[in-house]
Order: sequence, then C-alpha cells, then structure tokens
Amino acid sequence: MATTKKPTATKLVPAVREIGAMKDYPALLAEVKARIQSAQYAALRAVNKELVGL
Repeated sequence: MATTKKPTATKLVPAVREIGAMKDYPALLAEVKARIQSAQYAALRAVNKELVGL
C-alpha cells in the first residue's frame, strides 16, 4: 500500500521568514548605515592623528 505525503506547513516557513525579514529591513538598513558612518569617522580620526603627528 503506497502512501503519498501531503504538503506540510513547513514549506511555507521560508516565505514567512522573508516577510518577517522585510519588516525588519528599515532597522537593518539603519544599523548598517550607522556602522559605516562609525567606521568612516574612526578612519578619519586615525588619518587626522597621523597628519598632526607628521
């Protein structure tokens, strides 16, 4: 007797995760922007420190 598997709800999980991730996208984007600005500022300070020392 052959049984066929019915589609389960677990196949919908990736789609649900994508929707959840899209809700957090603005927060993620803001965090990435803040990290980039912080790194740029740290690089600027390091360059200025070296120029002052020169």
